[in-house]
Amino acid sequence: MFLPQGRLLAPEMVLTMVQADGDVRGVVYRRDDGRQYALGLKDDRLLWRDGGYRTMGSIPFIRDRYATAERTGVREKSLVWYLLTDVEREMQRAFGE
Repeated sequence: MFLPQGRLLAPEMVLTMVQADGDVRGVVYRRDDGRQYALGLKDDRLLWRDGGYRTMGSIPFIRDRYATAERTGVREKSLVWYLLTDVEREMQRAFGE
């Protein structure tokens, strides 16, 4: 499978980037199974899609959604819900629970 240039990330790393201050450039993509994320260019969205990844948005966009979810609660099947669910699954696999 060919993937465009970008940085592959674990879900927990994306959550860390969302919660941290700082300017991160690029768009976050989520693999369909939720086990892998990537930080890539917006213009490569069709290539990422062909590789089994879906666009989540930029880090500032996800931060905004995360802040809204903290105030109003996390809606099921929302962008933040997917991220938090993927992180939880990753942690369970890591600790064998």
